Amino acid sequence: MTNNTIMLQSDMTIGNIRNCQAKLLSLLGSSEEVFVDVTNLQQIDTSGIQLLLLFVLEAKKLDLKVSWLNSHEMLEQMVMKLGLEEVLSFK
Repeated sequence: MTNNTIMLQSDMTIGNIRNCQAKLLSLLGSSEEVFVDVTNLQQIDTSGIQLLLLFVLEAKKLDLKVSWLNSHEMLEQMVMKLGLEEVLSFK
């Protein structure tokens, strides 16, 4: 794993996202493409989706490309239900 890769924790729900938030925001200073690895993800709620959305939107403002590693069906389904697949660059 490189310095510009973050592995999401297994629980991305409102009570557990603070640590992930700090890691994601620190990656916004990167000058290279950022990779978000979802291998370990087991739970995510709308606060977790909001955090990912905020991260991707801020990265776009900085012309920083975000790529997703190890696609996760649960995350993809939730993103599609919310109509955010294009914004989060899932498609």
